[in-house]
Amino acid sequence: MKRHKGYHQKKTGPSSVVSHKEAMKIIFLEVHGTLLLPICHGVSRLLQKPLVGFKPSVENLNFIVRGTGAELVVLSGPDNNLIDNLQTKFGDWGLTKTSFDRVPIADKKGHAIIKWMAIAGEPESFVILESKAKDYGRMLWPYLIVADKEAGITEAMAKKAIKILNQKGKK
Repeated sequence: MKRHKGYHQKKTGPSSVVSHKEAMKIIFLEVHGTLLLPICHGVSRLLQKPLVGFKPSVENLNFIVRGTGAELVVLSGPDNNLIDNLQTKFGDWGLTKTSFDRVPIADKKGHAIIKWMAIAGEPESFVILESKAKDYGRMLWPYLIVADKEAGITEAMAKKAIKILNQKGKK
């Protein structure tokens, strides 16, 4: 992916470079609320231990990646320290895919996804794994899967994501 002036993105490895020509399947991933649940934050802060991904959510994300071959694009959040160390954390948590791209900064996550697609090219298919639906317009709702507040990414959500990602053509 070419870097554009004013585009703030952390490149994390060669597989995070997305060619405009290749067909791609993309998982737009909000880490907080999908892999990191509120209970994880509270426990790690209380025990002063590093954040650990919620194991069932990590396993279900691995299931999606294995079932689709999708690439990860992380949605920017308020915790830049987490984003900066995410590649290492993904490996520590047991994710099979540790390289990722990152959406540009925007006022809403839906806008950031649209900006990313304008730069990288429209993917063959995509899904958004998020903890809340408020930052997305109707155009993105068919691709949005909102994680369970207590369970993160469930098996049913993983199966739905695989179905969306493996569909041919647009909705």
